[in-house]
Parts: sequence; C-alpha cells; structure tokens
Amino acid sequence: MSRTLSLYLGRQFLVATLAAYGTLLAVILLIDTGELLRRAASRPDASFSIVFGLALLHLPTLGAQALPFAVLFGAIFALVRLTRGHELAVVRAAGVSVWQFLAPGVIAVLALGILDVTVMNPIAALLQIEHERGVGRYITQRPSLMQVSSTGLWLREADAAGDHSVMHAASVDPLALRLNTVTVLRFRGEDEFIGRIDAEHATLVEGAWIMAAAWVTGPSRIGERVAEMSVPTVLTASHLRESLTSPETVSFWQLPRFISVLEATGLSALGHRMQWHTLLARPFVLVAMLLIAAAASLRMTRRGGVTPLVFAGITIGFAFVLLSSVIEALGLGERLPVMLAAWTPASIMLMLGLAMLMHLEDG
Repeated sequence: MSRTLSLYLGRQFLVATLAAYGTLLAVILLIDTGELLRRAASRPDASFSIVFGLALLHLPTLGAQALPFAVLFGAIFALVRLTRGHELAVVRAAGVSVWQFLAPGVIAVLALGILDVTVMNPIAALLQIEHERGVGRYITQRPSLMQVSSTGLWLREADAAGDHSVMHAASVDPLALRLNTVTVLRFRGEDEFIGRIDAEHATLVEGAWIMAAAWVTGPSRIGERVAEMSVPTVLTASHLRESLTSPETVSFWQLPRFISVLEATGLSALGHRMQWHTLLARPFVLVAMLLIAAAASLRMTRRGGVTPLVFAGITIGFAFVLLSSVIEALGLGERLPVMLAAWTPASIMLMLGLAMLMHLEDG
C-alpha cells in the first residue's frame, strides 16, 4: 500500500480507539465516583470535591484495564465506518489483502500499548499511591503508609491524637507476622521527637505490635531495657501478608528492582511478578483485540448481519476479561507459573483472532 493510504487507515483506527477510550473513561469516572460516595457516606470529612479528586486519581489505573475494550470497540467502529463508506471495497478491489490494510491499525495499537506501559503506567502508579493515601485518610480512616526499599520495610502510622510513629524493620516474616531488627521513632505533631524504641523483633497481634527485648530512649529519659512492650497499631494480619504494597503503585520501570527488594526482605513478590509480565503482554493483547474486531466486522459486506457479528466480537472481549481473571487467580494461587499465567490470555486471544481472520478471509 501507499504511504498515504497506510497513514489514513492508521489514523482511522487510532482516532476511533481514542474516542472509544474517552467514552469508557467518562463512564468509569462516573461509576467510581458513585462508589466512593457510597463508601464515604458516613464520613463527614469526605466532601464531594475530595471524593471526586480521589476518583480522578484512580482513573488512570482503571483506564489501563479498559484499554483493550477501547481497542475492540474502536476497531469495530472504524471498520464498520470504512465498510459503509465503501472505502474498504475500493481498497480490496485494488488487490489489497486484509492483512495489508490491517497492518497500519496493528502498528497504531501496538504503539499505543507500548506508550501506555512505558509512559502512562508510571504516571498511573504515582497517582494510585495518592489515591490509596486519600482513601486511607478520608474513607477507611486507616492512615498507615507502608513502603519497601533496599534498606528494608518502612511503616508510618498516625493516631487520633495527632501523634505518629515511623517504624523500620530489616526483614519480615509474613507467616509469623513478625518484623526483625526493629526501630520505632515516635513524634508528637509534625516535628517534636518524643521517643525511640529498638527491639530484636516485633510480633503483630490484634491492635498492637509486641516488642521483644526492647531498648527505650527519649529526649528526657535515660535508656531503659524492657523485656516486652506493646505499641498500638491499626494494621491487621491481612495487610502484612499482602506484601504491603499493591503492584499497581509500582511503575513498570521500577518493578524488576522492587521484586528483588521484596524477595530480599522476605515478602512475597508473586503479585508484582504477575503485574510485570501482564504489562509486558499488554501491547499484544491490544493487537489481539484488533484482530478479533476485524474478524467480527469484515463479513458485513459478504454475508450481512453486522449486529450479530459485532455482538459476537464484544462477547469475546468480555470473555477475555473472565479468562484473564481465572488464569490470574491460578497464577497468584501458585497453580500455574507466573509467566504462563500472565501470557496465556494474550496468546489465546492472539491465536483466536488470527484463526478467525484466516478462516473468514482465506478459507
């Protein structure tokens, strides 16, 4: 094909995809705002502006999950429009095969997928961190903040009186709910230091950390050795076992290093490995959606009945979500290798789209 025709077709696919994506984002924002308003109904501090801001912060993360649907719907709309305008009929009469006039669309959505993973995902990860902080502050009222770094685990908590503490642990034993080599710095307000606790380990029980062999110091007290002491906390066992940081808050570029840090600290990196491979597979998922959309809409000129074919394409798209959820659950449950669980949905949909096109176009 000529360069002009290739650019024209690629632009048609891209514009239709972006239009579908914008529509989906608007619907997602409306639904998510309604859900956050429901959760914040009993929280007097959570005004509409705060809730709407939290929904906006959450939108890029939810939008990334909706991108395959945007490609599916956008490609169907673009191909139906080109067919009804007899543009595809002219292109095919000139001897251009289905693989040739789909190539610009494939390149466009592949580039869109790479842009989403490498540029939009890091932005979404930063906004997701702020979203989780806001939800913890205004809705769940659990303002604890946990981070994992190369130096170990860092935890910040605040209480109702305005005091807060910063806890550091060299390593974690999630099964025993225990932190090893623990240091706790306690503050009143923003910058008034009121004490420090150094302990061999801290065990999580309901509502508190039990510090063993603790050394307690403060600005106006002499250091004192305590065999055991309790420090209040809002953390629960489920929070500690969930690897402390959700995979959505770690960007694509930071995930490999973060996985290594998690494993060195003693935490499970299974969810983060799944996220890493899922992001790598995302551009190929978008290509698969384009091929399925083409198979669902190109029979319009030959056999008629566009509505059933479009409905079939949409049904396959939703089936992809169900398939991905089931296989992801198997991967997170260690029933399947993480790489296999992350790449299987993309591979199945890609092969399905190719098979449908070969059957419809090449017999």
